[in-house]
Amino acid sequence: MIASQFADLSKRIFPKLQNIVEKERGERNGAKKRTYLHKTMLRKVYSADQKWTSASVDTTYVRADTVSMNSPLPIKKRDSLAHASGTLPKQGISRIMEESDINTINIMKAQGAKWTQIASKLTEDPLFCSIGLDESNEANFLTALCEGVVAVEDLTNVGTALRVNFGYLPKNGFGVTTPGEITLDDIERVLAAADGDGNSISVICIALSTYKKLRQTQGVKELAATYRGQIFDSDTSLPTPTSSLFDEAFADQYNGVRFLKIDRSIIYEKNGVRKAYKPWNANRLVYLTTENVGSLVWGTLAEKTSPVEGVVYTTVDEMKLISRFRTANPLVETTAGQMLALTVIEGVDQIYYQDITDAQTVDAEKEAQDSTDVKVTIWGHTYKKTEFVQELNKITGGKLTAKSADEKIIARVNELNDEDEATLKATVESHKSE
Repeated sequence: MIASQFADLSKRIFPKLQNIVEKERGERNGAKKRTYLHKTMLRKVYSADQKWTSASVDTTYVRADTVSMNSPLPIKKRDSLAHASGTLPKQGISRIMEESDINTINIMKAQGAKWTQIASKLTEDPLFCSIGLDESNEANFLTALCEGVVAVEDLTNVGTALRVNFGYLPKNGFGVTTPGEITLDDIERVLAAADGDGNSISVICIALSTYKKLRQTQGVKELAATYRGQIFDSDTSLPTPTSSLFDEAFADQYNGVRFLKIDRSIIYEKNGVRKAYKPWNANRLVYLTTENVGSLVWGTLAEKTSPVEGVVYTTVDEMKLISRFRTANPLVETTAGQMLALTVIEGVDQIYYQDITDAQTVDAEKEAQDSTDVKVTIWGHTYKKTEFVQELNKITGGKLTAKSADEKIIARVNELNDEDEATLKATVESHKSE
């Protein structure tokens, strides 16, 4: 590394970078609706020892990578992971200015271009790196909150993958009655379970696409009609309510619970190709008692306390270290952004989740073969019906019998939380009939 050719100019720009980032962030949140939920739902916590703990168990911005402490920062055109449990990961992004770009600025200077024009050109790369780190935090946060596990896949990274499991509780996990569908009854079952635990749900995080499907269900149509005082019967064709009407009716029915609709895309780059993905799984709903769900834990980079001679530095949002330097052969100007940071989900005992793909159905082929109706097929296995029902009743306190229809039995299984379903699987293992 050697001093940037534009070191003097950068020294004028870098102290203002925080304000420039905030302005860009505001414009995107306004006109382009770019949201950063991690900035409102997480509190920032500084870690002096670089450890994290959980209290409970056309500019396109590209998400940054998490890189090992001793790895070079992956370069984006114009992103290795290592993680020791409890240690903050180092995340980084960089962007190069090639000779042609350098010449462009030199020509601008020689021709007496306005300072604002030159400054705007030299601000592009540090802004790119700062926002890229924000994108990384947002992607990690949405994945962590949605799945209870944050992982950066090989698809968007090179090297090993970072994986942190925040320990979402199986007893707080639920499926649905019908695979791929979410109904008010499904939601109400989770709300009731939370209430039974002494937890009052205030917000349901849901993908916008899933919310739209929910709004089109018959139960929602009837809820909205009832809220409006409309008289209807089974033959009445009810319209799909507007979002505002549904939200209002839902909050009225369920003690103020509201939906947080998520439709956030992240751009990643691999091998010079950019693609968009949505870190929030559209098949998951997450139920929260509060929107304050954890911490953004950050630490101080070694390069912050031991700067490299000739490199120009600035700090953005306390945790992001932005730098500019030059290398030769070939001649390039590099702008880098790096940070030690991790989104940490806390209070998992008060977080509930629901997977709309998690539902069992009647195996029509197996049912047709069971002429005496003494078996039930579920999870890809066939069980003795009498014993299966007995074990199911022990868990639910229900009164199903061996004469109960398979459809009714499986519907009751679908109402179990993940913990109880796992218990049922274990207890009926010896009752397989195959």
